[in-house]
Amino acid sequence: MRYLSKHLEDIKDKKVLLRASLNVPIDKEGKVLDDFRIKKALPSIRKIKKYARALYIVAHIGKDATQSLESVYLELKKHIKDLQFVRKEDYFKKRLDGVFLFENLRAFKEEKNADMGFARSLASMADVFVQDAFAVLHREHASVVLLPRLLPSLAGLLVEKELRALNRALHPKGFAAFVLGGDKFSTKEPLVKKMLERYQKVLLAGALANDALLARGYSVGDSKVEDGYIDPEVLNHPHLFLPEKYTVLMKNSTRKSDGFDIKEGEIIVDAFPPLDFLYGVDFLLWNGPLGWYERGFSQGSAALINQIEIFKPKTYVGGGDSNAIIDELQKGDLFSFRSSGGGAMLKYLESETLPGLEALSR
Repeated sequence: MRYLSKHLEDIKDKKVLLRASLNVPIDKEGKVLDDFRIKKALPSIRKIKKYARALYIVAHIGKDATQSLESVYLELKKHIKDLQFVRKEDYFKKRLDGVFLFENLRAFKEEKNADMGFARSLASMADVFVQDAFAVLHREHASVVLLPRLLPSLAGLLVEKELRALNRALHPKGFAAFVLGGDKFSTKEPLVKKMLERYQKVLLAGALANDALLARGYSVGDSKVEDGYIDPEVLNHPHLFLPEKYTVLMKNSTRKSDGFDIKEGEIIVDAFPPLDFLYGVDFLLWNGPLGWYERGFSQGSAALINQIEIFKPKTYVGGGDSNAIIDELQKGDLFSFRSSGGGAMLKYLESETLPGLEALSR
């Protein structure tokens, strides 16, 4: 794989198509709620802008065509003053040199369908392709797996930084802990098994902890679970930990529980790490909130952040919700590395490759 940082001569005076990761939360009034990914995209944008003749930035927002990147454009323009916005109907018009942000890639169904004709249309705009959207490299979309077949391609500064950090996380130094939130244990089991052998502590949180409680024979009421089965070798592994306290949602109120007395109709909505879980930990890898963040339950994640502040392990974190909680608490300085990817981070840790990386390596 060729990296932008080492091959700047490849983009000098060229038209560059940059795939960036700009999928940020936006409120109903069109205000960007968290500019974390926008700031992560800036180093590659600035570097390319300095050397290239023209820069065409493509990205997506949301899961489909319903959202626009116009709010992101207004935010990004605060940093890139000469930036121009290109609407869907103007995507493939001939244009002069300059810096352009194009409307939501997913406004075209061909993007998610990995349509080669669409990819060829994108490629026709530029001389060189730079892939810097680490957060989507696990997706087999046109801008991820097809563009590198059609143009000379480089991995951007963010992708390079992500890979460097995650390769270190695969081989942690010292006493290491891994905290994994989210749901769908069956999809995360291979990674959990891998980390149980490499990390001294692996804490399951979110709906994953519900699955483990159910597998151990405890009632979880109406809490979110998968099928209640976990390989006994995982469930009984000496490195596996579960939260020691939970917030349980009842009909009109919440209560605290140790997880052993959940009644029918109750829902586990937050989880708290064991007391002093990070004592003696040199390195922490964290992905996914400990509770139901979308419903405002982030106290468990805040408790983990508090332990990070007290015990000061070197900490890498990933996942949009985890990073949002960190920003809300203004605790970003506690973290050595903050990944721009959630699912892509987990997939890379599991398989040590991604479809988008394989495309760049051809």
